[in-house]
Amino acid sequence: MFGDDEAIERDVKSGAVSLFEWNGSLLTVIERRGPEMVICCCIGKGVALHLSEFYQMAKRNHCDAILFHTRRRGLARIGRKYRPVVVGRDSHNQTIYKIEVR
Repeated sequence: MFGDDEAIERDVKSGAVSLFEWNGSLLTVIERRGPEMVICCCIGKGVALHLSEFYQMAKRNHCDAILFHTRRRGLARIGRKYRPVVVGRDSHNQTIYKIEVR
């Protein structure tokens, strides 16, 4: 993803980020940044099927918010139940969304 494969692999091996597999169809790389859970990347299918699991994971880990970066506006629509708010753009021109965890 953006040529970051080696950096992501290094970060997973060092424990800086965590790699999760969801039902064999979706991989996510997740990082904890202070009180926020950051979904660094998702590869595969079925993001919509796992949104509630992402939210519950953040809640179990006492996160205040979930952040995710995407070019796909549809992802925010799929997760509208969680009220994602645009908080900026990143260096890859992706929209940064924030979901408050209650």
